[in-house]
Amino acid sequence: MTLPQEEQFHFGDGTTVSSLDGLRDYLEHISYEEFYFHVNAEKNDFANWIRHVLKESNLADNLDKVSSIVETVEIINDYLNPRPPKSSHDDIQSKIEKKEGIDLKEVPSTQPEEAPKEEEKIEKPSVPAEPLDFTELEKQLEKDTEAAEQPKEEKPEEAPKLPEEMKPEEAPAEAPKEKHKDEYVLTAREKKQLIVKDFIIGMFFGLIIGLLLGRMLPV
Repeated sequence: MTLPQEEQFHFGDGTTVSSLDGLRDYLEHISYEEFYFHVNAEKNDFANWIRHVLKESNLADNLDKVSSIVETVEIINDYLNPRPPKSSHDDIQSKIEKKEGIDLKEVPSTQPEEAPKEEEKIEKPSVPAEPLDFTELEKQLEKDTEAAEQPKEEKPEEAPKLPEEMKPEEAPAEAPKEKHKDEYVLTAREKKQLIVKDFIIGMFFGLIIGLLLGRMLPV
């Protein structure tokens, strides 16, 4: 439909559009300055033109709610190319059944039938023919109770036995020292210690004397 020149939408650069397709195509390349000249807080020239000239009130109402180029183009594009409503699972299933000529009423149910529940049989405990004699059991129970009540004798803890290798060596009994009046009798061990001690002292003094003589004698 071609609109008269005076009813077409006029842009600032002299371009005019007379249809929604033309308006959408122009808005895809419009500058921000020109777009916000037509769409701002005070007015929406595109919504007014669509409402009063093209007589598309629903589209005009939707455009009044937005104020950006992208949203305006998307709303016009969705109006020109409406998307098919999403089919639910039930709708898809019904379409398949119609296509295949299947009637759900005639299709037997695939769910297995529940087997009838059998009455639970409660087994009664078998009663012995002869009564049991609990006399022996009672006597044994009394003995166990008395044994549990009697305090247990605590045995003293035995010291751990050390192996023979770890036993402390017993010191040999020293021979009693005999004193004869005012004299002291030396043992053989003490005599050896005195001899060694005298030998070491003699060597030490001999070494010192030798060093002194070596320094005093002329070379």
